[in-house]
Amino acid sequence: SNILCDATMKYTMKLPGWVLHTWCLAQLPLLRNAEPIDLERDDDDDKNNNSDESKQQSLPLVIYSHGLFGNYVTYTYQPLCLAAAGYVVLMLDHGDGSAPVVQKRDGSFLFHDEHCAKLSRDGKHLEHIRARRSQTKQRISELLSATQSLLNLNETNIPQLQSLGVSFVNKLDVENGVTFMGHSFGGATALSAAAQRPDLVRAVVAHEPACDWMTDDGRKALFPDKKCVDSEISYSGGTGGYEEDDTKSDDDAEEKKGQYERRMSSSSLLNRSKLHDVDMLFLYSDQWAAKGWGSTKQIEDLHKRGELGPKEEGGSASDYGVIADATHIEFSDCSMLTPTWIGRASGNCGKRSPHDTAQEIASRTILFLENVKEVQGKRKQE
Repeated sequence: SNILCDATMKYTMKLPGWVLHTWCLAQLPLLRNAEPIDLERDDDDDKNNNSDESKQQSLPLVIYSHGLFGNYVTYTYQPLCLAAAGYVVLMLDHGDGSAPVVQKRDGSFLFHDEHCAKLSRDGKHLEHIRARRSQTKQRISELLSATQSLLNLNETNIPQLQSLGVSFVNKLDVENGVTFMGHSFGGATALSAAAQRPDLVRAVVAHEPACDWMTDDGRKALFPDKKCVDSEISYSGGTGGYEEDDTKSDDDAEEKKGQYERRMSSSSLLNRSKLHDVDMLFLYSDQWAAKGWGSTKQIEDLHKRGELGPKEEGGSASDYGVIADATHIEFSDCSMLTPTWIGRASGNCGKRSPHDTAQEIASRTILFLENVKEVQGKRKQE
């Protein structure tokens, strides 16, 4: 709507909202409130069971977290490509103030919180990063709450869906967990949430994650000492290090261990390496890779040394990749919604069509998720 266009321009480029009003003309090739399809299992998957129930394939689940200055409206292409491939995708609108505007249930609007941006403009870099990490904690809470609600739909329908004639009861793949996915701030959110609740997660898709904005526990889980000890690339916790130093002394370590054990039993604090029990995909633009943003060098190093993701006999589907001639914003819809000549002039898209870039991102993401399915199937057989 015009409200989104106005808020986006106000909090980003400081230009009149009508500059983006052409966005309101965009249409998506989808059917609203469609009934979930019933997928049939392959014959090889069902050799020993011929019942009708066994032949119905459950739908894999994805939770998508948007980036800074975005919301679910400006992140439709990647989730819809997954939906077209047979995935059920729940797209979040975060209420942490990172979106330009979010509409609440009561119809009112929550607008962007400029506090963090002001810290950055004022040159308070460390304070800005720590404020973003605080926002990540709220985002994690929202993502995990949404995950549980999505899993519950496999058992019980809700009135809002029932009134539309839509039901996911007994159609969702709850057994194999949920894929946490996101771009930029959303990538940091997905990784941090997976570090906190790896027991819920099937895989993580991190599109150009802002790793420095991950929580302390998330960064410790992604870059644990035992996986970095043989690396020539150091990692000391990112900007400002860790706010809680758990390496001071044995006494301090024991005291902190006691504090950790009194917290949530599902927390990854007691076993930080658990995040690497999850298959993970890291995709970056060559714009960020060239500048080393998003911990690209550390992630690439983990991947090259075989330290990214699970180390099991069944293998790992975890992967790292760079999209050539791409920019950070091309992981969202914005480059496709903006006239290409403006996008190139402003540095928001590369030399090729942003639609081609988006399609490559989607194709590599779906290929990864199919590899996850295959590899995890082999692990179960072993």
